[in-house]
Amino acid sequence: SKLLMQANKSSFYIYESHIIDLLDKSSTHDDLIIFISNSGETHTLPNIAEKLSYRNFKTAAIVNTPDSSLSKLVDTSINTYSEKSNLYGYDITARSTLLIILDVIFAYYINNTIKK
Repeated sequence: SKLLMQANKSSFYIYESHIIDLLDKSSTHDDLIIFISNSGETHTLPNIAEKLSYRNFKTAAIVNTPDSSLSKLVDTSINTYSEKSNLYGYDITARSTLLIILDVIFAYYINNTIKK
């Protein structure tokens, strides 16, 4: 989100589930809604992705789990892989691959859209 703002493009980062539930009301059909998720199963994300799909919003996801519910509900899914890791019942799987993919997409967007 910060990278897009630096390129003078509007964007926002949402992590609160009650705000995520309002995405279909606060977005326009010109928007691209990108979900970033380790598992793709956190119940809020597939729920809103399904709602957005029914209303024909453009959606994409970057997910560490290729066969996740979220991956199946978005228009475009980019899947990465990080070995799952737990500590005392908490998911501590590395999320760096998700961020690397996001940086690559941003660089492509800047070089092929804004710089032209």
